[in-house]
Amino acid sequence: MRVTGTEPNIVHLLQQYEHLPRFRDGRIDYTNSKSAPILLCFIEYDGEFLLLKRSEKVLTYRGLWLTVAGFIDEPKPLAKKVLEELDEELGIQHPLVQSLYFAKPYEFNDVQAGRSWTRCVSLATLKNRPDIVIDGEHEAYTWKRPSQFNGYSFPPGFEESLGMVL
Repeated sequence: MRVTGTEPNIVHLLQQYEHLPRFRDGRIDYTNSKSAPILLCFIEYDGEFLLLKRSEKVLTYRGLWLTVAGFIDEPKPLAKKVLEELDEELGIQHPLVQSLYFAKPYEFNDVQAGRSWTRCVSLATLKNRPDIVIDGEHEAYTWKRPSQFNGYSFPPGFEESLGMVL
């Protein structure tokens, strides 16, 4: 797997959240925090992107279309976190990933959600179109070209994040 762009320094990024409570397994608990670092990983195969409809079980953006997303809550390389999230949320195994690209992280203040996100955006390009097995975070999925995104409801800043990896 080829990795390009600049993979963020996660240890440095997490230093500002040392004061937050921890789950039993040691991960940072952002439940009551007004800011958090998150991973957004767009998945592309042959010019189409995987869109995932968020379920009612998630904390934010219920019922909206997004991509793989998750809190960055432990100090591990972001490439490893991406591969774990792809497997956990979609059943996409590491050998299917041809390349990973990392954009420069950026701050996004979502007034609607009442949170400020440090968005670490990546793009996973796949070798083949996989069979997708969604977990409880999502209720539906579809593959679309960006020109076909009309009619889908996305969270604030979705287009900006996608633009960072295109």
